[in-house]
Amino acid sequence: MMVRSLVQSVRMSHDERQKRAEDVEERESDDPLVKLERKLRDGESVDVQEVRKAWRTTRYPRAMVQVLAHRRRTDLAVRAASLLGIEVDTGSDTWRVDLEAELFERFFGMPFSEMDALAEQVRRAIPDPAA
Repeated sequence: MMVRSLVQSVRMSHDERQKRAEDVEERESDDPLVKLERKLRDGESVDVQEVRKAWRTTRYPRAMVQVLAHRRRTDLAVRAASLLGIEVDTGSDTWRVDLEAELFERFFGMPFSEMDALAEQVRRAIPDPAA
């Protein structure tokens, strides 16, 4: 699955990549967990109840993993990443940055239906990100 999305992104023309980026930006702008992930990335705090509510509706497995990593839920971030086929070396000082790059690579070009299915898979495995 990961190889297929990588191949799809390589085969995209510049216009197709631009259109994809615009589609993702539009879709992400409505996702509550993506908004919370951006707040966390900017150093702002978020309420655990907001995270729980957004977790139940998000369509972005990338945001799910990053919220866990930013909230210092390392064990859950590693678990969620492994569900997505990504290995995380938390022994590295740059593991969060490395994880962010791997997540971008993994999901750029992936069809939205596949992202939705992966988000549901993570949600089933980790029903409460604050537990």
